Parts: sequence; structure tokens; C-alpha cells
Amino acid sequence: MRKHRLTVLCVSALGALGVISSGFAGWVITMGPKEASGTGSITADGDITQQGVKSCVVDNAAKTIRFAANGTSVSGGWLTASKNDANMSATFTFTITTTEANMTVNFTELKFEEKDGDKYATAYNQGEGLVGSLPAFGATGTTEQGVGTIVLTGATLDSGNKTATAMATTTTLDVTFTVTFAWGKKFNYKNPFDYYNASPYTSELDSEANKNIKALDGLNGATFALSFKVSATPATPNA
Repeated sequence: MRKHRLTVLCVSALGALGVISSGFAGWVITMGPKEASGTGSITADGDITQQGVKSCVVDNAAKTIRFAANGTSVSGGWLTASKNDANMSATFTFTITTTEANMTVNFTELKFEEKDGDKYATAYNQGEGLVGSLPAFGATGTTEQGVGTIVLTGATLDSGNKTATAMATTTTLDVTFTVTFAWGKKFNYKNPFDYYNASPYTSELDSEANKNIKALDGLNGATFALSFKVSATPATPNA
């Protein structure tokens, strides 16, 4: 009997969350036992066993990233803000259901990319960079400032940062992706609120802050997609 391996494609997007799943099945033709006379038979076995991922569902809620101030006032500061605080991270928790317990879950084709335009890319390339690099798998952000990161909890990222693995001891596995954005070199990798208030007021800084903070408006409406394929195989394959 052939066992079909099920692969599911999971996609989530900041602001436009969705899940796509797919599976397949088919017929298997097996050669029957040979008689002593040397004759044989062919039988069609319709009993197909599907092994792998039954479903992949992401947690609810639209995710919002805000490149904004991180407060309303700084002691002695000349730059203030009245809108929402910055929110530089978003988390996506995927619940993967497998056909059986004790399976190795494999994540492949891990991707995080901007969709429907280049608003983020433009902000990254503008001047010295209003924002940091697009979040990437494997980036730590600890050795280089201005680096966007994606951290997995519940799965281990493999070398090359394109695949990951996890062990599902039951038929349900939760894996969380934490996507964190960063400020760019233009603000010395800091929130503009802190960057400008660290210096005394001057008309030049006033003009620069107005220009650069206004330029952040170009990020409005930017969308991003986190996607991967997930499959599962028995930790100890059956003979």
C-alpha cells in the first residue's frame, strides 16, 4: 500500500489574513503474489492512506505595524506626538494538525515579502534609509542595527534559513512566527522620537524632522505576506 504525503501551503499577510490548504489522493496498482506456475495477477488497491498535515490554521486578527512615536513627551524634549505608539512586531501562530502523533513536521519555502507594491522598499532605499531591512528568517538584529527579524517558536530553523523542522508529539502543533521591523539609518536606527529629542532644538533639526517624519506617510497601506509549505512524516517510518 502506498502512503501519500500531504503538503499544505500556509499564507498569512499583515492586514489580509488567509489560509490555503490542499491535499491529494490517487489509485495504487500493486503486483499480487506469484503462483508456483509463474502466473500472476494485478489488483487495484483503493485503500489509500494519507499521511502528513490535515490542516494549517493561523490565529485570528489582522496584524498592524505602526512606524510611529513611542510616547507623547520626553523630559526637556522638543518633539512630541499625539497619535498611537509604535508597534514594530506582529506574531502569527499557526496550528498544524497532523494525521497521527509523533510526526516530524517540515516547513519549506519560508518567505516573507512585500505585496502589491514597493512602499516599504521605497522607504528602505530613501535617503540613508527611513526603515530597516525587510524582516528575514535567520536575521538576529544583534550584530547589525536596522535589521528586521523573523523568529520561530516551536520549530527550529535549519541552515540556509529556507526550511525548519518541528516534532509533533500529538496530532496538534503550534508554531509562532514573530516578525519584527526596525528603524533605518536615517534615524540612527532609533525611533525618530528618541533620535531628535536626544539633541537640542535647532531650526535645522526642526526642518529635518518635518521632512523625514512626513516621508513615513509613504508606508501607509504597505502589505506583507508570510508563507511556507508544511508537510509531515512519521518520526519512525513504517516499513
